[in-house]
Amino acid sequence: MKKQLQKTILIAVVAFFGLSNIANAQALFKDLYLGGPTSSSNPLRFTEVNGMMYFVTEQNPLTDYSGTQPHSYALWKSDGTVPNTIRVKDSIISTNAGDALWLYNVNNTLFFVKFTTANIYQSTTTELWKSDGTEAGTTLIKTLLSVNTAPANFTVAGNKLFFQMDAGDGIELWVSDGTTAGTMQVIDLAPGLDPYYSAPISGVVDAPMAAFNGKVYFSGTTVSQDNNGNSNLELYVSDGTSIGTTLVQDINPGIYSSLPKNWVIYNNELYFLVQDSYISGSTTTNIWKTDGTNTVAVTTNNIYHFNTPVVFKNAIYFIKGSTGSEALWKTDGTNAGTVSVTTSAAQINGANADYLITSSYGSNYKKTDGTTVTAVPDSLGKTASFKVLNNKMYYGDGARGLWSTDGTEVGTTHLAPSSLNPNYLFVFDNNLFFSGFIAGTGIELCSLNPAITTGINQVNNLQGISVYPNPSTGIFTCIAPAMSEIKIYNVLGAVVYTGKITSEKTEINLTQQPKGVYFYQLTGNEHAAKSGRIIIE
Repeated sequence: MKKQLQKTILIAVVAFFGLSNIANAQALFKDLYLGGPTSSSNPLRFTEVNGMMYFVTEQNPLTDYSGTQPHSYALWKSDGTVPNTIRVKDSIISTNAGDALWLYNVNNTLFFVKFTTANIYQSTTTELWKSDGTEAGTTLIKTLLSVNTAPANFTVAGNKLFFQMDAGDGIELWVSDGTTAGTMQVIDLAPGLDPYYSAPISGVVDAPMAAFNGKVYFSGTTVSQDNNGNSNLELYVSDGTSIGTTLVQDINPGIYSSLPKNWVIYNNELYFLVQDSYISGSTTTNIWKTDGTNTVAVTTNNIYHFNTPVVFKNAIYFIKGSTGSEALWKTDGTNAGTVSVTTSAAQINGANADYLITSSYGSNYKKTDGTTVTAVPDSLGKTASFKVLNNKMYYGDGARGLWSTDGTEVGTTHLAPSSLNPNYLFVFDNNLFFSGFIAGTGIELCSLNPAITTGINQVNNLQGISVYPNPSTGIFTCIAPAMSEIKIYNVLGAVVYTGKITSEKTEINLTQQPKGVYFYQLTGNEHAAKSGRIIIE
């Protein structure tokens, strides 16, 4: 506590002397693991469910990478304030050292998966849980016994969680509605043994599935394997019932598979890549789409690739080409409207409302508004993946630190050094949360509030507002119009108080907060606002 108080006061002194950009400070939000000066909680798996942010931490430092010793994890939740960032359940034991819990939002209920076998690529025991945000309401749904590999490719569609699992009859489609009885195999698409391998046939391709209009779409087998071990793998859809699991279309009839993959939803249709014909010893590959009833080809010129598709400015942007010759393309859903945008683009790094950023292998960032293409400063990470907050793009890693960019040289800002090692960036409650290293504390939950770091105390549109006495011991009186909203931030950008002003004169109690400098933001009707600085002494 003394260590954190000293740090808070130090940063408060910086803010007090008028430095508006406090994002250069290491933004510790909360030290979740208090086992020692360098013990880490390693927060990850950030997920929003019903207005709350959930994430996972380690309760004991990860020192055994062999997977032979149990590891204890904890489930946390937060409403974006430090006091309400609390542990939901601890001592969640897993013997799989390489994979913590995976979290999913299923119809505003948190589902999570816990692997209990050391190697998830071997036969495994996996537990499926759900939580209402309380310890008593965090309960086991079902224990799953899987052969050869763990359950995979979890996909939320409608009010169910779909996944793929091999229970001894090959990889098939499974579903859970949150009950024990409702967690089951949907259908065995390929019953029996194939004549070539004398092993169970997998009815579902081990690959990501797509959620569309409350159903799940995937690549499944239409016929049993032939004497050469071949299956015809085509487009299937399921609502989670056996009778509701059907073939959408046999796009490439016969023994050749269409293998639909790389899904994206655009204009209420599902787009994907398929092998749609076999001509003269080679397979042609094109973009197709379906509305759930009609399935048609979008392109007819052998598009080859449809990698990392992203919807941007009313078009689908994607990477096309073989390694070393990749390019950025876009499509409006027609063959004529499928055109090249720029060359030397191996991946799409992110997009906001105004521009999309790509990079080639190693460097060479570019941005495009869909028409023009310009270079982006090369000071960012080599394979950056951006998070968007208030239309600015944020990136962080251990090599470059924390950055923000608007796509221009002057608008590219180094917010924190590489020593912060920011990872798992997640946007919640208008803040940027992440896992970061704080000297003397370890890897803990950090945050950045752009509203604070860009000069919140300069906004003064509301008139007749005052917060006094200032400084005070922690009790403040706020004079403001009724129905105004007030938020108070510490100098690290974390929200420490939020509430409604229900009368013209309201008392605010901050006596539980450490001494130092804080910022308030009052928002009234028609988005008028006033912000300022207060001091607790």
